[in-house]
Amino acid sequence: MTKSAFHELGLADADELAVKSRLMRFLAGEIGKRGLTQKAAGELLGLDQSNVSALVNEKISRFSIEKLMTLAGRLGFAVTIHIEGGGVTLDVPVQNAA
Repeated sequence: MTKSAFHELGLADADELAVKSRLMRFLAGEIGKRGLTQKAAGELLGLDQSNVSALVNEKISRFSIEKLMTLAGRLGFAVTIHIEGGGVTLDVPVQNAA
């Protein structure tokens, strides 16, 4: 994983925070690209407006990685965990596109 600001700060959970941040930026970007209001995004994602606000403002502590992957699925994206190393490659589908 690429070094992030979380890694530079020496945070014990830097890897998790970096993944959450990247997913949140992706989701917020997709909401913006689609021109969705927070209310419309909330209806699509199954979130109330305050949680949509927390998502687009990257309030990392409010969301788990699993929840963020579920939200990506609700936006129509297939989510897969990719594992590789030691000559092994494994793709595990987590969330089918909605």
